[in-house]
Amino acid sequence: MGCGGNSLSDERIGEAVLKEVMEEELRDVATEDVPSLSPLVHQDQSDQEKMIVEQCAKLIKAIGDKLRDDVEFKQFNDTIDNLARIPGCKWDKFKQVTHKVFEDLITWERIAVLFLAAGRLAVRLVEARLPQTVLEFAKWVMDFFRRRLLGWIRDHGGWQFLGAGGRPPACSEQRPGVRRAALCGWADSGLSAHSEANTT
Repeated sequence: MGCGGNSLSDERIGEAVLKEVMEEELRDVATEDVPSLSPLVHQDQSDQEKMIVEQCAKLIKAIGDKLRDDVEFKQFNDTIDNLARIPGCKWDKFKQVTHKVFEDLITWERIAVLFLAAGRLAVRLVEARLPQTVLEFAKWVMDFFRRRLLGWIRDHGGWQFLGAGGRPPACSEQRPGVRRAALCGWADSGLSAHSEANTT
């Protein structure tokens, strides 16, 4: 897909933001087996798109950093860790939880948490010596982004809305109620260390 002149592509930007967030999480993994995610994204980004990608990736990382000590975020991290303990395809349950989280409500915060969750689970896949599944997993997340989230993002100002500093109040203030809404579904998915392996 070409750049189409000066037009910005929310699809290209979203792909690249997800790639940046996942690669940031994978950067600290002490292994040579981390696959490159570059083949999954369009390489023909405009300079403005690259700037927006960088700004949005930083914003999502900042949201994650602000949530690090939050009790609900710790529950979210436990959820991801528990997903990694499920035998078989470790991200089948992730698919179920993701569909549940976005079933009734899409927000910028939930999108940010999805991208953070994808990065964290990618780390767990590599640590479980399943690096070959990371690309397949990333492809699924990108496909979900295109099918379920891209239209909403376009209807709410596009990635440039965030990249230009036009953060929703919830993103900038990180009120407890907002954190709860952003993480609900992830931390409350009912997963435990003994979750069933049989997922469809």
